Amino acid sequence: MHNVRVMWLKGSAKGSEIPPQLDRSTVTPAQAVHGLEQSRQALSKLIGRALETDGRIKGFRPDVAGFLGYLIAHDAHHRGQIAMLAHQLGHPLPQKINFGMWEWGSR
Repeated sequence: MHNVRVMWLKGSAKGSEIPPQLDRSTVTPAQAVHGLEQSRQALSKLIGRALETDGRIKGFRPDVAGFLGYLIAHDAHHRGQIAMLAHQLGHPLPQKINFGMWEWGSR
């Protein structure tokens, strides 16, 4: 997820501070969490600038709302993959985690 975010940042946010991509074969959980936070912050700035100007993201159609929808769908796709793989490997996510993904107002 982080590396796709970085790919979009490289194409759409030139001149901005862009975090490095992560090596999927050696990244630690702590490095992944840190990378996701860095790419979230960079995307937040990119989206904020688009909302303050013309509502466009360079290289993406139709507009910033569509871009945000794309990012949400991409992250959700991988979240589903992770939950399914954990279940298939005999380690389903605890019920509290499953419900927590949908109880957004209780954080």
